[in-house]
Amino acid sequence: MWSIIDSLYGQNINCDQSSGVGDTIARLFNTERELIDWERALPRNLRIWSSQDVLDNTNDTVTNENVRNENRLATILTLRYLNVRLLLHRPILIKFLDTSGKADEDCHELTLLQKIGSNSIQLSMQSAIDIISIVHAAVHATGRKRELLGAWWFSLYYSTISHI
Repeated sequence: MWSIIDSLYGQNINCDQSSGVGDTIARLFNTERELIDWERALPRNLRIWSSQDVLDNTNDTVTNENVRNENRLATILTLRYLNVRLLLHRPILIKFLDTSGKADEDCHELTLLQKIGSNSIQLSMQSAIDIISIVHAAVHATGRKRELLGAWWFSLYYSTISHI
């Protein structure tokens, strides 16, 4: 998260989005690579889950406290990962919104944004859908699956952020 805030949000001090599309995409790709490397280095028991994993990999018959705690940590880590991914790809969405309807935009910048930026929009949408699906699956589950989310205010924060 610190790398994203540093490189794409001006250390959270300079929120000026005036950098070019190419520069923003280059920084995004570099940070995306770091995020992928981090994800690959995760131990198997803390891998990033999907909403279906939440339903499939947790059950109420598990009596081992360590396994239940690992499932909870994996779910919480997944929500945080998806939140960071949204934060990473948000500048591209802002670029799309800023350039829509502007006739005076650099056609090369706009072409680059359309070719590469659509993937960022797709990843952002999928991350938001996954956050909502995981929280929904855990909240509407029965038994111990309801314990997967941790502190309610984090679940509310991640669900709310994914709607913005």
